[in-house]
Amino acid sequence: MQTVGMIAEFNPFHTGHAYALAQARKLAQADVVVVVMSGNYVQR
Repeated sequence: MQTVGMIAEFNPFHTGHAYALAQARKLAQADVVVVVMSGNYVQR
């Protein structure tokens, strides 16, 4: 199983974010995408 990871701030989540996730999965040829959301401290 191939995994790709991203650190993100999806607030609010929109179609551009979905596209970025799909492209990351496609380019890495991954089965799974793991997203680590940033905490309140670093959010706008």
